[in-house]
Amino acid sequence: EISKHTMTVESVVPVSSSQIRTIQKKLNRLFPITYTQATINPYILGGLRIKVGDIVLDYSVRNKLNQVTETILNG
Repeated sequence: EISKHTMTVESVVPVSSSQIRTIQKKLNRLFPITYTQATINPYILGGLRIKVGDIVLDYSVRNKLNQVTETILNG
């Protein structure tokens, strides 16, 4: 039950507590968030990857590169 209300923010660099609060405020309109955590993930190359429960909002550079690669390969 806790994981459904947990927001995890992944980034390449540390995210400040004020940035976390801003993200949480905006997402609270869509998801009831009661717990937040931030993690460092160099794999994403840049941007943010936000997870709330089973929902993933991927604004990472890695995701954009994967989208471009798929577009090129699929024509």
